[in-house]
Amino acid sequence: GRSTFHTNPSEVKIAVIGCGWTGIQCVARLKEIGVTDIQAYERFDDVGGTWHPNVRYLGQQTHAPMHVTSFKDYPYSSEKDLLEGKIRGDEVQNYLARFIAEKNLRGCFKLNSTLKAVHYDSKQNTALIDVEYSDSGLIVSEGPFDLVVFSAGTTYPNVPIFPGQEDFQGTIIHSHDLKKENFRSMVQQNKKVSILGGGKTAVDLVLLFQRIGYDNFAWIYRNAFLFCKMELFFGPQSVWRIPLGLSNIIALFSSLISVQLKTRWLLWCNGCAWTYDGSKPMNTAKFKGGQICPDQRNLVRSVEKHRMHKSDIQSLKPSGIQLTNGNFVETDVLLLGTSSLTGIDMIKFTKDGKSYDIENCPKMLNYFTLQDFPVFATTSALFTLGPMRGCNVAELAVYHLCVQRRNLSLSQCQSITRWQLGNVNDVKKLAFMNNEINFIEEWSLLYTGMVLSGLVDVVDILYHFIGMLCWSRQQPLQMNILPNRKVLMFEKNCLKQNVTNQEQKRLLSDKIVLNIMN
Repeated sequence: GRSTFHTNPSEVKIAVIGCGWTGIQCVARLKEIGVTDIQAYERFDDVGGTWHPNVRYLGQQTHAPMHVTSFKDYPYSSEKDLLEGKIRGDEVQNYLARFIAEKNLRGCFKLNSTLKAVHYDSKQNTALIDVEYSDSGLIVSEGPFDLVVFSAGTTYPNVPIFPGQEDFQGTIIHSHDLKKENFRSMVQQNKKVSILGGGKTAVDLVLLFQRIGYDNFAWIYRNAFLFCKMELFFGPQSVWRIPLGLSNIIALFSSLISVQLKTRWLLWCNGCAWTYDGSKPMNTAKFKGGQICPDQRNLVRSVEKHRMHKSDIQSLKPSGIQLTNGNFVETDVLLLGTSSLTGIDMIKFTKDGKSYDIENCPKMLNYFTLQDFPVFATTSALFTLGPMRGCNVAELAVYHLCVQRRNLSLSQCQSITRWQLGNVNDVKKLAFMNNEINFIEEWSLLYTGMVLSGLVDVVDILYHFIGMLCWSRQQPLQMNILPNRKVLMFEKNCLKQNVTNQEQKRLLSDKIVLNIMN
């Protein structure tokens, strides 16, 4: 790690926007590092983000088994069978509540609070934020904060507008709004349902109807998404997982040489890749990290081919959907599995009193902060599975505020970012949901760029992936950006002994402390 902090973590103030599992893990890790002034904002009446009852759809499950989607040092269960499978959204919500209670985090969260604006003062290098509280209707200015971390992921529905929509006599429902009540009503009334989308959400919706034997639905998708067979990619611990896991690691990073090479390795060498309509060659740009187990694959395979329509929607008609391939699908309910939005484009940004457009910002510094708006950071580029990426978010936040030099010039930022590979610079979209990039290729480039930038070591990258893919367990990616454990222990001891900030700064500059670091 780096030698020392130039600013004690206890002296900075950080706002975390969004209290899903990444935001919750971020808050916990910030506290571990020594940040004491943390305020996290959640627009709903409870934490949970994607897993909150307002957002999660009926039948929603985790995208991978729990041994790779648990919190740091707080596994979902001690039972091996539970760790090796997916769990339902309500179970995830309960797990989040247990973690918050265990880590005593509840006091860090402000509920029913929506971020409306971020105002950057470049002279003070701080930000004020405008927060709207839904329970009172008031908009309150809060801060100043040294950093605002945007950790909201998929809490706003992405609802496309279709030609002829005003004439459609049926109902349009986004997956966010699919609950037990309206699902039961569709089935009882034998509604003609059309499911739109090709990704994990759409597949989950198809599985809902398949599980109950309901066949009055059609499935419309533009391109078939690519999934990994969960038992091969994140299967249970066993000796044979080692060679299989190593082959998957090679496949992931072979995309640095050739995307086609990676595809052939995944498909021909270990058979991990799967798609529901048998499309060949498989479209690797349509892989977004989704995992699918054998039971799910069997159910999806059993969908009758005449109910699957590989096509775009040309227009909506009063009684159904006209497709671009010439087919017409009678429809009472159009069910949208069309992903979600972060909501970042609803936030107003100002810099020294003038409007600021984050869409035109230069490449993000360390894949995290905006170069010319350095009080704002986003988790959009970070790919680590599950909540543990919140650990890296917290470490990057403290590195940005307490280790890396503040007020870097644009040329200094450009010098740092020249080693950052890939195209994961869209602050408005999560990288794994961006249909304009190849997920695996960009994932490989991201980690390679982090090594070249000095953020992580190659050994730590390999340890992370070997643990996840060979031993069926995940630990946070070890980043090479913070002082080592001895310095952190020194900081904590100072806090426990009520050493003042001035005394602590003097001690940190003392030769004795420098010897402790070595």
